[in-house]
Amino acid sequence: MDLSKLPKLSQTPPPADNAAGPDPSMSPAGAAAPQKVELYCRCGAPITPGTNFCSHCGANYYEAVGGRAEPRARDAGGSPGGGMWIEAFFSIAVGLFLMMIAPNGIKYLSASMSGKPFTPYLHPSEPGVYVDFLRFQDMTTQVITDYKYRDLFDAYWSDMSITAFALALILEGIVLAIVRKRWAILLTALIIAGATIFNLWYLVASFTRVSPITRQTYGFPPMSALAVIFGVVMTGYQLLIFKEMSPSKRRP
Repeated sequence: MDLSKLPKLSQTPPPADNAAGPDPSMSPAGAAAPQKVELYCRCGAPITPGTNFCSHCGANYYEAVGGRAEPRARDAGGSPGGGMWIEAFFSIAVGLFLMMIAPNGIKYLSASMSGKPFTPYLHPSEPGVYVDFLRFQDMTTQVITDYKYRDLFDAYWSDMSITAFALALILEGIVLAIVRKRWAILLTALIIAGATIFNLWYLVASFTRVSPITRQTYGFPPMSALAVIFGVVMTGYQLLIFKEMSPSKRRP
């Protein structure tokens, strides 16, 4: 029987020229593997992979790449469109608002630096004349006492605590809007923390100090209480920005 006339059932094809292995530039599906793209911020500094902020100028990822941020980068902390301008505007606006509510603090500091007397009170007997004291008379003993602005705990220390917090907010807004440096943000966080502790001290002291006029404690100061709440939140936010701007931070 001539076996050469039988049909062939199988045949192993000859090996291809690239039998050494698949092309490393091709993915398993045969498509070209994505190439790693290195991004640069608008300021010219390279963007460290895994960070939400430029470690050089402080711009968030969305601003740094000119609006080409990936969805996961936005979800991880980038604020599309607004950046840190929203926080800066909010801080400056709240700081100016607090100064409008308690203007005597900044007026006292301005008068002290210029060497002029601070006269926030009307004269008790001469209309239209401003003086630096308030006059009170004890109805029991008929004793008349003049109290200076710095002698009144609920005037001087209340104004100073609110003014300190307002100035800290304005400074924070300027740093977020203009400076945007990592260590400057840490400094403003510490300043806000100090102003917050100042207001916390005044809040606690208001329940322990006794007024020489009413002979009672001063009670609850709502403005200082709000300053403590916002101060804690804003200090934590500043520290978060400081951490996010760290060059060594990596996203998992």
